This record gives sequence, C-alpha cells and structure tokens, in this order.
Amino acid sequence: MPKIRVKVTTISNGQENNYEINALLKKDKIIYNEPDPKKTKVIFDYSNNLLIRKNKDLEMVYEFNLEKETIGSIEVKSLKRYLNLNIATKKYEVLENNLDLIFLVEEEEIGYKLEVIK
Repeated sequence: MPKIRVKVTTISNGQENNYEINALLKKDKIIYNEPDPKKTKVIFDYSNNLLIRKNKDLEMVYEFNLEKETIGSIEVKSLKRYLNLNIATKKYEVLENNLDLIFLVEEEEIGYKLEVIK
C-alpha cells in the first residue's frame, strides 16, 4: 500500500475546513484518519462510489450516484440503531484519485474534495 499525502476540504453550513494528512492508497481506495479526537477513519472507495467514516461512536456509509438518489446510513453504535438518509449527488468528478464531490444529505449541501499532493 503506497503512502500518499492528501489535502482534504469539506464545506458544510457555509463553513470550510481543510487539512493535509498522510493517507494510504489501496487498490481503488484512499484511507486516512481525520485529525479529530475521535480518531475517525475515512475510506473513499472509488470503485463503489462510497464514502465511509467510522469511529467508536458512529459508522457512516454514503453511496453516490449522479443519476439517482441513494440511501446513506449512519449507525449509532451505543444505541445499536441505524438512521437512513437520502443522498442526492450534485457533482462527482474523479481524476487520478483526486475527487471533487458535492451532495445533499436530506436538504443540507456538503462539499468534499480530496486532492493528492505530489
């Protein structure tokens, strides 16, 4: 698994967050840990168009499809409950493991950009 450096940008509720972090490139997946206290592991699976985020409290799986709405799920581990959310993909562009994604979760627009730093 080659190690790479990525710049991650998220935009939600008008607030932009970005950071650079080490990641692993494994087949069609980029895997990294967010710089948060919960040590959230993020996997972007290019072959299945999935964004997976998991930590000790939650596991979130969002599937993206420009042609139709999909159902995302969030598992609240302490309650052993699942929440299903409607996902509408507005933009999905991939070029050499770089990703530019805009989607709606219910009615909230979220931007997610992943750039491999060379």
